[in-house]
Amino acid sequence: MDKIKNIGIEYLIWLYVTACASWLSLRLFDYGWQGWIVLVLAVVFAALVSLNKNNLGYRILGQASIKARFWKYELAGVLLITLVMAWVIVEVRPVEFLTQAGNTQNILKGIFNPNPQELVPMLEALVETIFLALLATLFAIPFAFVLSFFAAKNLMFGSIWGRIVYVVIRLISTVFRSIEAIVWAIIFCVWVGIGPFAGMLA
Repeated sequence: MDKIKNIGIEYLIWLYVTACASWLSLRLFDYGWQGWIVLVLAVVFAALVSLNKNNLGYRILGQASIKARFWKYELAGVLLITLVMAWVIVEVRPVEFLTQAGNTQNILKGIFNPNPQELVPMLEALVETIFLALLATLFAIPFAFVLSFFAAKNLMFGSIWGRIVYVVIRLISTVFRSIEAIVWAIIFCVWVGIGPFAGMLA
């Protein structure tokens, strides 16, 4: 059974590696591998690597020695191809980063040489932001206080209805938290109009 689990884990690892290699080949050399080649290569590599008892699959299952080197080399290979994929996908351009800093001249000039005439509007905006945050916190406290009891596992797991309420409340809070504040700001700007009230609601 452990051998089957190991082969399954190794197959998934090498399917990821071969799929990444195929994508990189397509992106860098305009030559992509056919799907069946990726699947077959993953099977071949997984079968070959599974012959070694210290592979990454056995390490994940907790059966390979932590001091063994083979699974470390395999993990390093997976991390390396992941890093290369990330580099290519994000289109990292260090040359432009180092040579085109002059494009930020106006921004940096504005930061280190502020316009004193803008100080009063800035202070007004600062005060507005402070009170916006204060009201947002005050309005959130009652909702958070009430809902926190329904989202507490030790209080709600006594009955089936309690578990349902717990799951629903946690689901709603997770969804709300996963949406960026800027998206909420856009929604509330459309809802109540642009202004500090929309910011407070967001």
